[in-house]
Amino acid sequence: MGGYVKRKLRALGVTSGIGSMLLGARQAGFEIVGNFEWRRYYHKKDELGRDTFTQNFPRAFFTMEYPQDYPEWLEKCKDIDIVFGHGECGHASALNFSNKNYKTQQEGTSDIPKLVEAVALIKPRFFALDNLPASCNGMPLSEYHRLLPEYDIFPEWISNYHYGNVQLNRKRMFMVGALKTEKFAFVPGEFMHNITVKDVIGDLYGQDGKGIPNHEKHVLDDPCGKISDYYEYGYRGTWRDFQKVMSERPEGPPLPYVSKDGTPRVRMGTAKVRWEGHGFVLDGGSVCTHPRRNLPLSIRERARIQGFPDDFVFYGTRLNKKGQWSHDKNNDMVKETGKAMPVQFNRYIAEQVRAHIEGKKFKSSNERMVEPNERITTEKIWFCETVGYTNQKGACAACWMRNYCPLERYAGPTYHPNCSR
Repeated sequence: MGGYVKRKLRALGVTSGIGSMLLGARQAGFEIVGNFEWRRYYHKKDELGRDTFTQNFPRAFFTMEYPQDYPEWLEKCKDIDIVFGHGECGHASALNFSNKNYKTQQEGTSDIPKLVEAVALIKPRFFALDNLPASCNGMPLSEYHRLLPEYDIFPEWISNYHYGNVQLNRKRMFMVGALKTEKFAFVPGEFMHNITVKDVIGDLYGQDGKGIPNHEKHVLDDPCGKISDYYEYGYRGTWRDFQKVMSERPEGPPLPYVSKDGTPRVRMGTAKVRWEGHGFVLDGGSVCTHPRRNLPLSIRERARIQGFPDDFVFYGTRLNKKGQWSHDKNNDMVKETGKAMPVQFNRYIAEQVRAHIEGKKFKSSNERMVEPNERITTEKIWFCETVGYTNQKGACAACWMRNYCPLERYAGPTYHPNCSR
């Protein structure tokens, strides 16, 4: 295990959004140093010039620059224990390696190479980088290893639901890394639970507009694009019409509409969430309709679903002249909450890293409830066979392939002298 350092452990964000990953680290006892975040919508300010990140992490810096572009930032990044980052994943399978002007690149173009380059410069003891398995099409684990040869890297398929989040299908790929000198092995800790949407946001129902931060009452009489073409192509309606239609619909199926050629289609992301069941996956644009109010979830409800505590306040709310909130007027905040990473797993990995650094035992189920992902399995096999882990025994003991490893024939001293097989 790594030696315990008698100082405050330090966490840093690189493309870490509004800080849900860093919030998990702070809950685990880390000091948050700052966040390199190039995406403009995360820097949205309110009328008083306040943005969400700096208000919730008041002693941390927040910049749109990358440390490799402005080396003076590296002075602020000494002795970092862990880096957290979640780059853009919209077009994760089509990375643009040739575009070096990352400050002006279009949203959706993956920034993973730039993120990993930053990690290589900062040289934290650990890192946890989130994206989708398809990103390996453009940047396989071999490229991570080329840029980060000093690290053991664990590609993991993470079910946020099985770390205590309410969104059943919020599955993500994490690249968890540790300096080889740490002799660290990532250990999963998934578990079954029965948390429902009602458990998470039920106490907010009927409280909209009553002073709860980010839980304003939704406008009813403004135009609503989500109800367009519902009865026939060309139909236009208001949020009141949307509410009426949704009140008559069951939980689950998305709202239908009629296309220009008369073909019936569905408007994804408009479904009512299941009140007594798991939550749907929030994204950066869909409304996700409240099953009782029959209007979009408020920012506070979305934040709760992502694992944010109520004292994490989002800044930049826009109201109409009547002081009413509209989903359409607050797309940046909807995006901020939808693209945030659920807090629970990030706290888990931060707690595991802290226990390792402090030389303490870490309690974990060492269980996986989610089915393995084929692409991530391929990457795990490549690293294990080609590079190998410093703590191979620990890596094998926690691997999802531990009972059927295709590399079992390579368990001898030529490949993995520390392997338990």
